Amino acid sequence: TVYASTSVNAALWNASLILVEPYNIKVADSQGGLIATEWIKEKDKPNKRCAIKININSKELVSNGVIVKLLCEEKEMNDWYSDEKDYQLEEKNMTLKILGIAQEINNTEQLS
Repeated sequence: TVYASTSVNAALWNASLILVEPYNIKVADSQGGLIATEWIKEKDKPNKRCAIKININSKELVSNGVIVKLLCEEKEMNDWYSDEKDYQLEEKNMTLKILGIAQEINNTEQLS
């Protein structure tokens, strides 16, 4: 589901969409600043899945204006359970990537 109205920083929003472009998007709500992917599975790890959730909470291009959360689960029998692992480093790297892309978008828009 994609909603078109924006109440968040456009550069952070667009950068976040670029970051998750390789994955299927479950929710893209620019009014609420939320992007969430469908479950992502790797072919060589059928009993593990992850989803990316991005929350943009600022109209300004600031480092604390975007929060990335990785949710991962492992399958036991027929049920999925949180893998209880810490993904802070991966989340930080994704956040930094979004900020870098957003800065490039912002610089390009200023040149136009």
